[in-house]
Amino acid sequence: MRVLHKVPPRLREKNEQAYDPSIVSLGPYHHRQPQCREFEELKDDLVDIMLKADHRRHLFRTDILARIGDIRHFYGGLSRDEYDDEALAEMMLRDACVVLYFVEITAANEEGEENRMEKAMFLIERLGAFQWYLVAIDVNKLENQIPWWLIKSLIKSTYDGDKKEEGEALMLRFLSLLTSGDLTKLKQLPWYLVRDEYFPLHLLEAIRITSLVNPEDLNINNLRDLNRHGLQNAVIANANETETTTSKCCKWWRRKSYAAAGGSFQFHQPGKRPFRSVTELKAKGIHFKPSSDFLVDIRFDSYYFFGVLHLPVLGISKDDRITFLNMVALEMSPGTPCPDRMVTSYLALMKSMIGDSKDVKALQEKGIIVSFVGESEEVVRIFKEIDSYGFENFEVFDVIKMRINEHCNSKAKTWIAELINTKFHSPWTTIALFAAAFLLCLTFLQTYYTMNPRKT
Repeated sequence: MRVLHKVPPRLREKNEQAYDPSIVSLGPYHHRQPQCREFEELKDDLVDIMLKADHRRHLFRTDILARIGDIRHFYGGLSRDEYDDEALAEMMLRDACVVLYFVEITAANEEGEENRMEKAMFLIERLGAFQWYLVAIDVNKLENQIPWWLIKSLIKSTYDGDKKEEGEALMLRFLSLLTSGDLTKLKQLPWYLVRDEYFPLHLLEAIRITSLVNPEDLNINNLRDLNRHGLQNAVIANANETETTTSKCCKWWRRKSYAAAGGSFQFHQPGKRPFRSVTELKAKGIHFKPSSDFLVDIRFDSYYFFGVLHLPVLGISKDDRITFLNMVALEMSPGTPCPDRMVTSYLALMKSMIGDSKDVKALQEKGIIVSFVGESEEVVRIFKEIDSYGFENFEVFDVIKMRINEHCNSKAKTWIAELINTKFHSPWTTIALFAAAFLLCLTFLQTYYTMNPRKT
């Protein structure tokens, strides 16, 4: 069984505030921290709201105690000296209610809109709007996670009877909203129809998985692969079969990264040339188009005189920086099911293409980057602050990079783009070029008729 590891100390040195909760602690790692005391008092009220009937609270608590050993293992072998079974069970009950309360406020359907607003106003009145915003950030932090099965168990307890279908749809809408900005974009979850052991370990891992792959691209053969090897192999197998939503680089990914357990691991080679920026690629005749909302949906098409790089749509806000930093920490954790380090590799690719505000603006114009932080310079700063520490899998996008470099190095494919970029980069140079060409034609005609006068 896997464990929720803490963020490595080296990662904490630069961004400690990105990993510690600001207002609400979930689980034992940050329990009793001073900044979280105010919310601890609020948790009792949230439990009363979520588990109105005493028998529900008793049943849920019984379910937790039945798996208290699994919970201790989840937190790295948490000892009874720190928390006895009763204290740990009570903590898990309270924290699960906090998470589900947040999920309901975020992803309620139209029928539950009135109830959602009541719950949201209750929190805002108690905490204020800004601290409620901090709760939304804290829920996505790696060390602030509770077991995924615990959240599912609470949903099952509170959405029983004729509410069962709504309970099953709730988390789907929540993850759909977080990964695509649309409550209805996801039609199913990537781990559907598989055994519990292949479910996400916690909420952050669920967000990571749903941000990478479109579940509709998975078929039953992929699901059998998923049962044997985990989610990533299912994604890779599907990429090789369809080559539509994911890039052709996944052929390499499957063959190399997963031929051996855990995949290959490479540090950055100092002499290796950094990937080209958006501005450089545009100068070589490469156009940019949005692909989808899934981070693995990157592909490149090379044509005779131009190329098209398809990139996923990415909304950028200040709290996205914290979520991405925690995803990077997750991918670097021991025993992680994601040795491909796909999110880390995606972020490294984007960082290499975004050197300044011009690159950001070019991607914004194409609808690939949607900024909620104002100026383009702020987007550049956010990407620079997400450090991969050289631990990205450099070969994940190697085939994409290789095909782009082949296109850029081909004079036959890029000469028109270079001509336009160097000779037609402003209206004045364009006018001057056409004027020079016109004068050249006049000179040619004058010379021709001088040497070959008309016979009268």
